[in-house]
Amino acid sequence: MHDPKDPYKGQYDEELVLTMSDWYHDKVPKLIASMVSPSNPRGAPPFPNALLVNESTTANFKFIPGKTYKIKMINMAAFASVLIQFDSHPMNIIEADGSYTVKKEAYQLRIAPAQRYSVLLKAQTSTRRNYAFLASLDMNRDFTNTAVAPVWPFNVTGNIIYDEAKAL
Repeated sequence: MHDPKDPYKGQYDEELVLTMSDWYHDKVPKLIASMVSPSNPRGAPPFPNALLVNESTTANFKFIPGKTYKIKMINMAAFASVLIQFDSHPMNIIEADGSYTVKKEAYQLRIAPAQRYSVLLKAQTSTRRNYAFLASLDMNRDFTNTAVAPVWPFNVTGNIIYDEAKAL
């Protein structure tokens, strides 16, 4: 449903949704049991197996030059924060957790679990190339496990596609 009182109405041409989530191979009861176990006195959260964007390991958005896109970003993760940035497309934050904000430019956002942001992305004016965007699980100290050397399959590259004939 669209908000009839949206203060940014008319400043964007299309809305897109970008979801992020941490993926675990174990079921939630097992994950919670390991988190609250006496052998985990710090209560460190479980280590995810992967990061997903739009329920996949990649996401592609087709952009039309000159248009402005409202991207609603939702972190559906159980435990992990996600850092997101778009190559050559600064984000203008207009909403945080359902509340409109004064427009603020940012080049990277850290989105905590259950947090939501809406940003405006102005498309480039030409189709000379395609651009990537990067979503990364936050590698904070909560995920540090000195017993296991972490492997980080936690960067997901998506694409802003202007011309499908050009390389990603």
